[in-house]
Amino acid sequence: MATIRVNRQCNVVWRTFTDLSSWKNWWSDLKKVNPGWQVDATLEWEGGDRCMVFDFVPLKRIGVRGSYNEAITWSFTTDTRNLQLLRWKET
Repeated sequence: MATIRVNRQCNVVWRTFTDLSSWKNWWSDLKKVNPGWQVDATLEWEGGDRCMVFDFVPLKRIGVRGSYNEAITWSFTTDTRNLQLLRWKET
């Protein structure tokens, strides 16, 4: 599991993370989240690949599973200084 500390409050980090247009700044070519961020939503990539959201708890956690059953889960927590910790685990 990897962790980064973001010098922003949780709601700001969450809003940026779930804003489709911001993904191009830190990941790659995410094209669409259909019907929106929720369990069983489909993430569609520019190259045609698709992933499925298997875990979604607003302001806390997003889990995505790929076509080869690989998974990544992002967890959002706050540290003692009220800064956002973003953790992710790949399986």
